[in-house]
Amino acid sequence: MEGNTEFQETLEERKGPQEEVAPSIEGTLHQGLEDKFNKTLEQERKPEEPKISIKIFYSPHGSAKDLKGLKEEFAKCDIFIPEGYAWTKGDL
Repeated sequence: MEGNTEFQETLEERKGPQEEVAPSIEGTLHQGLEDKFNKTLEQERKPEEPKISIKIFYSPHGSAKDLKGLKEEFAKCDIFIPEGYAWTKGDL
């Protein structure tokens, strides 16, 4: 698979079905990032500014069931930023 990182290759080597491995490892990483983003946003926010929060929807992209909950998350968000592996400045 073109563009694999060492981390993804390690998951492939360790996996039974990917959906059993990825959420426990990558899902935890994404939750940690989400928590750090939101903590920083709250610390930097001035009282007169609106509250902003970030929600990361993680899915291993293995099957249709990996999209469970996506529709509900879309309904709750104001801005959606899709993933873009290896984005460059020109992609922004």
